[in-house]
Amino acid sequence: MNDDDQGEQVKEAVVDKIQEIFEKAKVDLAKIECPEHGSALLKFEFDRGAGRFKIETCCDGGEKLVNDAIALL
Repeated sequence: MNDDDQGEQVKEAVVDKIQEIFEKAKVDLAKIECPEHGSALLKFEFDRGAGRFKIETCCDGGEKLVNDAIALL
C-alpha cells in the first residue's frame, strides 16, 4: 500500500466518523424548540464531499439556541 492509498483511507475514516457524529447531533438538535416558531432547526445537512455543514434555523433566536446546543455537543 502506498502513502496515497493510506492517506485516502485515513481521510475516509475521518469523514465516516464525522458522519456518525453528525447523525447523532442531528437527532439532538432536532429537539430544540424556539418559543416563537416551534422547531428551531429547519435544515442540518452534512456535505460529505466538502466536509461542511449546512444549518438553517427559524430565526435569530432559534439560531442562538442551536449554536448554544452545538457548543455543548
